[in-house]
Amino acid sequence: MPSTNEPSAQFEQLSPTSYRVDITVPEDMLKGRMQAIYSHLAQEANIPGFRPGKIPHNIINRHYGKERILAEATEEVMNDTFWPLIRDRELTVIGNPRIDTKGWKEGGELKYVAVFEVIPQVPQIDYANLHVILPNREITDDDIEVGLRRFRILFGSQKKITDRPTQTGDFLNVDIEMESKDVTVPTIEGEVPWKMAENDMELELGGGKAIPGLEDALTGVELEEIKQFELTIPDDFPDKRVREKTVSVKARVKEIAEITRAELTDELIKEKLSAQGIETVESLKAKIVQELQSTNARMDERAKSEQIEAHLASDYDFPLPEGMVRAEYNDILDRSLSSLKDSGIDVDEMMKPDNDKGIKLRKRARYQAERMTRLSLLFSEIARREAIHVGDEEVANYIMMQAYHQGLREADLKLLIKDPHFISSTKDNLLRLKVGHFLISKVDVETIPFKEYRDRMEEHYEKIAEDENSFVESI
Repeated sequence: MPSTNEPSAQFEQLSPTSYRVDITVPEDMLKGRMQAIYSHLAQEANIPGFRPGKIPHNIINRHYGKERILAEATEEVMNDTFWPLIRDRELTVIGNPRIDTKGWKEGGELKYVAVFEVIPQVPQIDYANLHVILPNREITDDDIEVGLRRFRILFGSQKKITDRPTQTGDFLNVDIEMESKDVTVPTIEGEVPWKMAENDMELELGGGKAIPGLEDALTGVELEEIKQFELTIPDDFPDKRVREKTVSVKARVKEIAEITRAELTDELIKEKLSAQGIETVESLKAKIVQELQSTNARMDERAKSEQIEAHLASDYDFPLPEGMVRAEYNDILDRSLSSLKDSGIDVDEMMKPDNDKGIKLRKRARYQAERMTRLSLLFSEIARREAIHVGDEEVANYIMMQAYHQGLREADLKLLIKDPHFISSTKDNLLRLKVGHFLISKVDVETIPFKEYRDRMEEHYEKIAEDENSFVESI
């Protein structure tokens, strides 16, 4: 039997992620804590007519207030009793518990109730099931030739053209807009025609790199002329919704230039690139290959991360703490509303309870919040089980590196370093990166032809969109 001088607790599980605990603290424990506070105040107080340590309780009560002393003792006792009881149950509390004290009168026990959320039981990740697909990114002679062409243009001579229309061989800077009234896309404003816009697009007439028909349409166009025409989108266009569709195009030619390409020789390469350790055409080719390999590696790592996260988010179902979801939801919604407001949308009207657009926006924010919370808990559990951690030195080095790349002033950097929220957020981000790299090291990779990869990834993203739409329709 426990001693009568020990606190007792009755736990009630309210949900898979929340508990209520009724705690009873013996009178002697609270009285002992009050006596300690009285002794401390009697020693520290400077009250005329009384020596330190010899001040009676009634004088201390008159000077400091008995209610204040009782409140301080109660808070200390609750803190000293609640957390050990939680540790004994091996529960990990999220945030601060909601505590309701029933008050205390001399001659009785202190009773209080705490309601809190906990980290749920997160399932073990089966690394053997982590499978991703990647495209075959073989570097061809044509890829190297494209890189060499860039240097021929860079080291060549350029002449701005203002007195004639465009012609084959010219390099153009173009603003372009495309629209299809036959294809609509869902937005916060409802279904709208498909549109795509690109400013400062660089285009070589006769280069054969643009959408078929675009170079012909922009040949013979005057500087600053706005030309409208139609194009048929090819079947390998990134957005499958408009493949083989006819779209309306509006283009404005902003610059016309004639470029005389340089002949790449060892002498020219040495003159222009020796500072970078490149002195021959062959070494330039090797550098181009190295850059392409680095770019491909980054794209592959990003593709792996996206597919791993999609797998974790969809295949591991477990209860989510509402407090964590709500915090993520509020953050997502705030960012969405800020973006919409910047676009000129009346967000106050949208956020009215009966506004259908606002309702859908909030539902989508809830879906994203649950997804992000699930991933956060999974990554945290993987870090715990695999002993992955982030040290203070890693955080400091990362912050210094980011400050250097962003050109932060020393004063701004010092403010960031003193911000505990920023430090905590940075540490969380670094931990997520390290767990991500760990998962990538475990993943099984299947390399397939690019067209097959594109088709399968389109199905993958369609499935994600369907899951989100199903969630929105279900709540």
